[in-house]
Amino acid sequence: MAHKRINVKLYIGLALLGVLMFLSFFPSSLYPFFHHETTTLLYDTKGNLVGAPPFSPGQVAPLGTDKFGVSLLYMLVKGAKFTFIFVVIISFLRLFISLACAFFYAFYLGRYINWIKKSLDVIYFIPPVFIIFFVMGPLNHHYTNSQSINYELIMIEIAIFTILAVPPLTIQLGDEIRRYFREEFIQICMLSGAGYLYILRKHLFLLMKPRIVILFLQQIIQLLFLLIHLSILDIFIGGTQKIKTSMTGGAFERISLSNEWAGMIGTHYKDIFLYPWLTLAPLIAFTLLILSVKLILSGYENYASKQKHTSNSQTEYNREIHGEKFSLIKQSHQHINN
Repeated sequence: MAHKRINVKLYIGLALLGVLMFLSFFPSSLYPFFHHETTTLLYDTKGNLVGAPPFSPGQVAPLGTDKFGVSLLYMLVKGAKFTFIFVVIISFLRLFISLACAFFYAFYLGRYINWIKKSLDVIYFIPPVFIIFFVMGPLNHHYTNSQSINYELIMIEIAIFTILAVPPLTIQLGDEIRRYFREEFIQICMLSGAGYLYILRKHLFLLMKPRIVILFLQQIIQLLFLLIHLSILDIFIGGTQKIKTSMTGGAFERISLSNEWAGMIGTHYKDIFLYPWLTLAPLIAFTLLILSVKLILSGYENYASKQKHTSNSQTEYNREIHGEKFSLIKQSHQHINN
C-alpha cells in the first residue's frame, strides 16, 4: 500500500490562518504578553519621564505603540478579522454572481459573445485601484469624521469591489463552461435527454469545483494587495476620521476606524523613517496573511492535480455509460426510419 503524503503547504497555510483568526476573535488570549491599556506617558524605574507616544518596541514590548499610546500588537490582532472577513465576503460574492452570469452568458448569449468580449476589453487596461479611487474618493470624503465604523459605507465598498470584478470573471467562467459543453460525454448526455440543470448539478459543478476554489483563493490574494494600494490613497474599510495629534503639529491626519491592516499602513506610511515600526508591523502582518493564503492555494492546487486522474476516470466512465445510451437512441431512430 502506497504511503499517502501529507499536503504540508495546505496544512501550514490553514494553521497559520487559523491562528491569526483565533487571536483576532479572542485577543484576550494575548493579554499576558503585552500591555493592552493605553500608555500616554512612559516613566523609567526612577520615576523620571521618558517620553510620550508613539513608543518603540524597545520601550513598550513587543511591537511598541501608535501615536495614541495603544499597543500595536493589540491593534493588529483586533483588526485582522476586519481585513480578512472583508476580502472573503467580496471574493465569495464575486464568484457567486459571476457564476450565475456565466451560465446565462454561456447558454443564451452565444451570438453576442464576441461583441461582449470586445466591449469589456477596456476593463483589463484600467487598473482597478484607479476606478475604485475615483468612485470611493468622494464617498470617503462624505463619510469622514464618523465616530464609529460606518457599516453603510462598508456595504457600498463591498458592492463596488464586487461589481468591478464580475465582468472579467463572467467571461472567464463562461468560456470554461462553453468548453466543457463541447466535451463528447456532455453532448451525449444532452442527446439522451438531460437538461441544463441536471448537467450543471451532476457534471459541470464537479468538473469546475477545483477551478472555483482556486479562483476564490486568488481573489482573496488580489484583494489584499488592492487594499494596500488603496490605503496609500486614504481609502480605508469602514471610513476614516480626521484627528489632530501633537506629532502632526496641529495638522489633520486620517486614521482608520476599523483598525484594519491596510488602514494602519495608510495612516502611518508617511512616518516610516521616523517611526518605522508603525508601518512595518502591519506590513509584516499583511505579508503573513498573504503567505498563508498562498500556501493554501499552492497546497490545494497540488491536491487538485492529484485528483485529476480520478476525475478523468469518472469522465471516461460517463462517456461509456452515455455512449451506450446514445447507441441505443441512434439504433432506435434508425429502426423508426426504416
